[in-house]
Amino acid sequence: MPNRNINWILKVLNLVFLISVPLLVISQNYWSLDDCIDYAMKNNLQLKRKELLTKTSRQNYFQSKMEVLPSINAFAQHSFSSGKTVNLDDYSYVQQKFQDGNIGAQAIMNVFNGFQQTNIIKRNKYNLLTSLAEVDKQKNDMIIEIVLAYMKILFNEELLGIAEAQLDIINQEVERTSLFVKVGTIARGELLDIKSQAAAERLNVTTVKNQLKTSCLDLVQLLDLDSIGGFKVVKPENLDINIGSVIVPFENVYQAAVANFPEIKSAEYNLMEQQKNLSITKGQRSPRLYLRGLIYSRYSELGVNPLDPGAYYPYIDQISNNQYQQVSLNLNIPIFQQWIIQNSISNAKVSVLDAEFNLDQSKQILYKAVQQTHSDAVAAFEKYKTSI
Repeated sequence: MPNRNINWILKVLNLVFLISVPLLVISQNYWSLDDCIDYAMKNNLQLKRKELLTKTSRQNYFQSKMEVLPSINAFAQHSFSSGKTVNLDDYSYVQQKFQDGNIGAQAIMNVFNGFQQTNIIKRNKYNLLTSLAEVDKQKNDMIIEIVLAYMKILFNEELLGIAEAQLDIINQEVERTSLFVKVGTIARGELLDIKSQAAAERLNVTTVKNQLKTSCLDLVQLLDLDSIGGFKVVKPENLDINIGSVIVPFENVYQAAVANFPEIKSAEYNLMEQQKNLSITKGQRSPRLYLRGLIYSRYSELGVNPLDPGAYYPYIDQISNNQYQQVSLNLNIPIFQQWIIQNSISNAKVSVLDAEFNLDQSKQILYKAVQQTHSDAVAAFEKYKTSI
């Protein structure tokens, strides 16, 4: 995936979270954000399947370029015959059992077919680019999921620390109040109220611990790890937020996203692919002109030696003497094909319109996502500035 795509994703996420996390591994069981992303890129099965599909697209693109070259085929035939037939050496009728055969090679090269092959090459190129963009999108989606799961773990760890600290304070208050109850300076009912608060805080600690375990499990499952045992993430050592920072305007963020995000690239390449497919189907109306070359020879058990008609005539000599070469220019003009071509063109036009709608929809979805993220970032930054 291009680095610039990852950078834009992280920039958008930074606008939301407004933190900078040092990514250092401090032990085998501690995972940094980079560790999580690298592991997922190397081991995620869904991503590997996407990458396999790009190999098929690449091979199809290569094959379409090779089809510009002429096709060459060799052939050979050997027959055992009986009955009345024509002896091709003297064109006389014979009625007997005999053997004969032929051997040769043929080459056919396309000269003109309405630029179909040129458009096929371009279509397959855009298909390959679409596949590559979809792989990049899969990587981007995976990175976003991992980052969100990673941040959720850090968030729950902070909540757990706060809850445990609050429980310590309440427990100290219970001990202090118990002493006052013993000396008779505070009524026992007040102690019961504080113990009730302590029970609520213990329940809150248990709840947050379960949330932390669940968030760790979510990240472990994203990474397809075998076990959650001992899994921990690297905590940030410090937070460095520049209060004087200026959040990039929404329009600038959106235009940069449109120019770099793979889901938009994929939709654009798909539109180009469908446009070339329409050109290919229109090219089916065009006459086809192709060049054909043939070299051929034959042999027969009935063959007559031209030097001595009564002498033995070896097959190898017959093949040498009966050689035949031909070069032909062939023209095929489609006149009526049961409306197949016109129907293909109509379907290709529909596919182009669908690809255009898909591109517009992809931009619309991206617009809403960036708009929401930018709004959340602005609100979070303003809330942070008013809280310090």
